[in-house]
Amino acid sequence: MLSRYISRPICFVGDVEKLDEELSGVVEVLGMVSNKGTIMASAYNILREDKGIPFDLELYNEVLKVIHDFPQHYPFEMATSG
Repeated sequence: MLSRYISRPICFVGDVEKLDEELSGVVEVLGMVSNKGTIMASAYNILREDKGIPFDLELYNEVLKVIHDFPQHYPFEMATSG
């Protein structure tokens, strides 16, 4: 899906294998998609487990499918500075 969002801001959520002591597990990345289809991150958040309940990536993916299938019900806009 990244190729649809070149030069546009995105929020990406995925499971990251340990990169360093602090970055591993499910991570939300905010950034822009480059012409090469890579994400140029501007910020990230580690989605920690809540009371021992792991983040459900499969459920999250199903929610995204619904949002993309029915965009008229989920109008997202990016705030612009100016």
